Amino acid sequence: MKKLKDIIDCDFDVEITGINEDSRDIKPGYLFVATKGFNVDHFDYIDSAIENGAVALVTDRKYDTDLPLVIVDDINSTYLELCKKFYNVKLDELSLIGITGTDGKTTSATIVQKVLNDSMKCACLGTNGLSIEDEVYHTNNTTPCISELYSSLSIVENNNCKELVMEVSSEALLHGRVKGLKYDIVAITNITEDHLNIHKTLENYRKCKLSIVNYLKDEGIVIVNGDDEICKSLHADNLITFGFNEDNDYVIFDYEEDRNGLKFKVRNNDNVYDIVVKDGYINLSDIPEIDNIKYLGLYYDSDYKQEYKNEKLTKDTT
Repeated sequence: MKKLKDIIDCDFDVEITGINEDSRDIKPGYLFVATKGFNVDHFDYIDSAIENGAVALVTDRKYDTDLPLVIVDDINSTYLELCKKFYNVKLDELSLIGITGTDGKTTSATIVQKVLNDSMKCACLGTNGLSIEDEVYHTNNTTPCISELYSSLSIVENNNCKELVMEVSSEALLHGRVKGLKYDIVAITNITEDHLNIHKTLENYRKCKLSIVNYLKDEGIVIVNGDDEICKSLHADNLITFGFNEDNDYVIFDYEEDRNGLKFKVRNNDNVYDIVVKDGYINLSDIPEIDNIKYLGLYYDSDYKQEYKNEKLTKDTT
């Protein structure tokens, strides 16, 4: 809860309990921000927001109301800044992994979380909601809208979690939902034909998917499916490729699948790793832990790693 004057330049003392741009999600005590979307102007739904309990408004034009009203020039950019200030998430203390692609986002994000959870507390945000250890929080979209995204980030922070892997949808990239975020790692599983009702053309869809690299930190790592022709066309620093083709950095071979699970080998330079997936669990026991972490580009201090292992041990034995 914050006062309106603490998150935007105004003199209003009204207490704000939440922020949203969708009138349907407004609750008593919320601030309604009348943003402009591709197909909708949320200004048209101010009356609905007030009926649902909005106690203050931010718009880009005049509106006849008795509620506190702040008028700004750039409503969409203001909305992002309001969410940042309201939830006050320390983004520079959070390591982010963003995964996009037509197929495999949920599976990939879930596996990355499971692997990292052996060494650190890692949250996962995507189709299945926000998960942190045994807790799962419902979210409305694969990549939540800006207010819900920053609310989720605050939950991650409040759970003393320093790592987050998240699915990044093409629609989220198109609508700028991840603006303000900088990823340590981005990964692209594949790019085929999808969501043309939103993107109109395949070329637009491809460009949108590849634009995830624009949200990468300066020293960040890009991981792509090297067997995918669109992914293969991407030029980026710190690029790592994986796939079945021999020209990839990480080459998959000896792939076997049956009703009990699957197993395969991965070769990187002179190193060969055996991977076994059975009953939904992935066995990486023969891969040195430090190699896993370096491959993912996550560098963290040993004190935090040991602190998490001690915390996890205590929880598991009480």
